[in-house]
Amino acid sequence: MIKVGTVKEIWRYPVKGMAGEALQQCRINERGLAGDRLWALRDVLRQEIQSCKFRPELLTCIAKFRDEQQSATGDDVDITFSDGKVMGSDDLAIHQLLSELTGHQSTLEVLRGIEEIDFYRRHKKDSHTWLDELKATFERQEGEPLPDLDNLPQSSQDYV
Repeated sequence: MIKVGTVKEIWRYPVKGMAGEALQQCRINERGLAGDRLWALRDVLRQEIQSCKFRPELLTCIAKFRDEQQSATGDDVDITFSDGKVMGSDDLAIHQLLSELTGHQSTLEVLRGIEEIDFYRRHKKDSHTWLDELKATFERQEGEPLPDLDNLPQSSQDYV
């Protein structure tokens, strides 16, 4: 076998959109890296999972699993805020603190099974489209065209 690279670090991000933790070792399961992105911030009004694309304040937080043995099941994470304050996902005040951070009423939630597909549905307001949202996330130079996205499946447009 030809060597194509070397793994120097393994990082896990317990909460979607937040900074994560470097690992010395990890487990891989059917979803990928065990414990990766098992939690997410959910906008209460929009009923949509949030990401750092639209809530960049999330990147100022660092999320770590409290107990490594529980990381595959989505049990408690501790979040360190930029001021050094640490709060656990089991503290009811975490929702208010994250809402204040992002400026949007939010809840910190464990991601659900795929059978609860509506949990992952994108918010669509008025004539706002997923493509408009996607265009805003690309950092393009003036006049640079968007990549051809015509063949993306509808599910990519409807779900986070």
